[in-house]
Amino acid sequence: PLPHFHFCRVGLLPRSPQGGQIGAGRSTSGLSSWRHKICRMPTKLATIAAGIASAALVVLMMRRRQGCRTAPPVAGGVAALAAAYRQGTISPIEAVEHCLAAIAALDGEIGAFVAVYAEEAREAAREATAALRMGRSVGPFHGIPFALKDLIDVEGKVTTAGSAARTHHVATATASLASRLLAAGGILIGKLKTVEFAAGAWGTNEHQGTPRNPWDAGTHRVTAGSSSGSGAAVAAGMVPCAVGTDTGGSIRLPAARQQESNRPVDPAVQTGNVRQLKLMTCDGLPYGVL
Repeated sequence: PLPHFHFCRVGLLPRSPQGGQIGAGRSTSGLSSWRHKICRMPTKLATIAAGIASAALVVLMMRRRQGCRTAPPVAGGVAALAAAYRQGTISPIEAVEHCLAAIAALDGEIGAFVAVYAEEAREAAREATAALRMGRSVGPFHGIPFALKDLIDVEGKVTTAGSAARTHHVATATASLASRLLAAGGILIGKLKTVEFAAGAWGTNEHQGTPRNPWDAGTHRVTAGSSSGSGAAVAAGMVPCAVGTDTGGSIRLPAARQQESNRPVDPAVQTGNVRQLKLMTCDGLPYGVL
């Protein structure tokens, strides 16, 4: 069950494509008045009531946003999540469970993930939680859940590159980018769909299925690509951040279609063990984080 103060936070409301919070600052069929009543209840009863009311509020907000299929982002995003860890208001265990619950609820329809590493993520979250409680943080990314575009190798995991021909291709080494994120304390949730061999900007994949843009559940609209799964997973609130690759817009297009921010990665990061097109980016930066 969620602590009662989580229900009181407006951050529970899903975000609109314009970046605002849907329903923020206005009454939602009487639920606003109940918020104050719940917060005055005894602690145990408030916890139970808040959990039920939070779920109801999120469902209602999803319905009010025509076909919007998103979950509330964990703690509001990466920077806010890192701050919440420092303040002790949430733990990596809770953050990972939030992500896994969102994936279970939404990805059957959105189809962003190729693979989810649930038990490994839970184990990493337990380790991160223990380390943070003992004051042994390795940096601001410690305990942050993330996902990788399925062009990026992780030793012992399959890298399909979006192709049916690579369904059983197990990586023998971990890409430098992934290694650095894991060394920084990041928690890998899973791998995300891509256009086959990243050769296309439209976001479709006839072999694995095409991720759908979560801002319109009524019509199957593309996320654009080739980092289609990365864009969909972040926009839907299933992970706070995801890594994509960009040759001719493969990060920038999904970010634009779903109103996300994207940041290029330092070009000093090695590109080994990443299945990609020849690098011809306008800024020389092949990686980015959505």
